[in-house]
Amino acid sequence: MLPRFALLSLLLLSCACRTVSGPTPLIWQVSGERNDIYLLGSMHVLRPDDYPLPAPFASSYLDAEQLVMELDLDDLQPADIQRAMGELGIDPERRTLAELMGEAAWSRALGAAEKIDIDLRTFQAYEPWVVSLLVVDLQMQRLGFKVEHGIEAHYVDRARADGKSITGLETVDQQFAFFDQMPLAVQREFLLKSIEDAQQVPQRMDALVASWKNGDELFLQRELVDSFADFPELYDALVSERNERWTGEIEKLASTDDDVLVIVGALHLVGEDSVVARLRQRGYVVRRFSD
Repeated sequence: MLPRFALLSLLLLSCACRTVSGPTPLIWQVSGERNDIYLLGSMHVLRPDDYPLPAPFASSYLDAEQLVMELDLDDLQPADIQRAMGELGIDPERRTLAELMGEAAWSRALGAAEKIDIDLRTFQAYEPWVVSLLVVDLQMQRLGFKVEHGIEAHYVDRARADGKSITGLETVDQQFAFFDQMPLAVQREFLLKSIEDAQQVPQRMDALVASWKNGDELFLQRELVDSFADFPELYDALVSERNERWTGEIEKLASTDDDVLVIVGALHLVGEDSVVARLRQRGYVVRRFSD
């Protein structure tokens, strides 16, 4: 199976008036002191055919005066991503991808990549973690899943037009650093699994999108647990520690007057270690929002 933490990292961006009725989506309402906070579980990449969205998406957006996302996409420029990738994604000693992988792993990776029509030699300048994400992203784009069709892009465009405040919980440098700090041995395994299991992306994505649209918390929670079963340190960095930081930021928002829509990856909102669970542990009333 695809190293689901790689796939889910892209999930672990249009017209908000186009809505449909259906199952309760992955949106929670947090009762603040004088406001409401809406937590919307996002798919960072989608296809045009995945629209229209369920009605509660539009309702939560319309009620909010502020939009908060993982990254401040209103101010983020492509040059910022290229700079961060150049600073963090290139080996300081300028070793090639082949050298970083080692002879045996490199041969295995080359062979697996050929089966999905990807030439790894075009990525020689990058560290394995970067190539892992690029491989998954390439497969997603081949299937029509693109950032410009994802939930964040969908709502940042609307918020710009409506003059709503847009902010981010972290920076692109911080997000890349979570991967860059992985030991080289873990990066190698990350890349190998990403390549060898990429053929299953179509089936995995269809199941994920269906579960997301249907608000199936249990399915997504199982995906989260299984994805990181062999990578507990990466789980701590990508999920647990971020959830803790974000919970603190959401607590600050809950003491303001504005209603806020917080959009983060759906897997941050499901399970015992989620932002939702942490807020409940701190005494907040959090319920599924169904319009």
